[in-house]
Amino acid sequence: MTEMMPLVALVGNPNAIGALSAVAVKGLHVIAIGGGRGAGAAALAPDRLNLATEDYALSRRLYLYQKPALSPLGQELIRFTKSASGQNVAERLGFVSLELKKVAATLPAHASQDYKTLVAGSARLSLSFRFSDSSNDILDSRAVSDLERVARFMADPQHAKGEITLIGLSDNAANRALYAMVETENMVDLVSTALVRRGVRMVSGRGLGGAMRLPSTVPDTQSNRVGERNLRVEVWWKPKPSIITSAIMSTVKPSQYGAR
Repeated sequence: MTEMMPLVALVGNPNAIGALSAVAVKGLHVIAIGGGRGAGAAALAPDRLNLATEDYALSRRLYLYQKPALSPLGQELIRFTKSASGQNVAERLGFVSLELKKVAATLPAHASQDYKTLVAGSARLSLSFRFSDSSNDILDSRAVSDLERVARFMADPQHAKGEITLIGLSDNAANRALYAMVETENMVDLVSTALVRRGVRMVSGRGLGGAMRLPSTVPDTQSNRVGERNLRVEVWWKPKPSIITSAIMSTVKPSQYGAR
């Protein structure tokens, strides 16, 4: 069932199941989705973080298409839609805003020690960089805009003294573990370089291969598509620790030979 069909059919039937947008699910019970092979396939709930990062398996984007020769008014509409003000309007209507938010993310039980170490003391930002279907060295259409969002986030005085940590992740297929490590390191380098070009200086990161596999609705027999879904770079922000200096006061007894 799609959201174009009457919601009454869902509300009135306890056995009904449907796929709706975030705008239409008010008052309905939403379910976590899991599945797929290997570790890291625990079910994820469709909360705001999992939808914004597209970690939730049924996340979908809302696209705007434009003609090559777009009027000035049309160009202004697209600019506004992608701006912070436009995203605030979308959020008020029930959609998931693409503006960055810091989230104290709960780590899943299967998180590796390397992953835990990298994100210790950090907050997850509400995006993941993803790549073109044709190549993992080309960012997709949303990621290009997300680079600008991260740059604006780090230009804010509240965040400017913090540090960005990038974590590259991929599929955990046993037959491509080594390749996945190299692949995710390259993905982190690509995103890091793009951020530095936009003035973001405090960037570090590491590729972890298939350490955090996402659940998928794609059958494992379609291994290429499962792998494509897991190709992503997570973004975490950590405040720099305050430097506390203290003066050590010492009491010196006056010398018996000194002046009084």
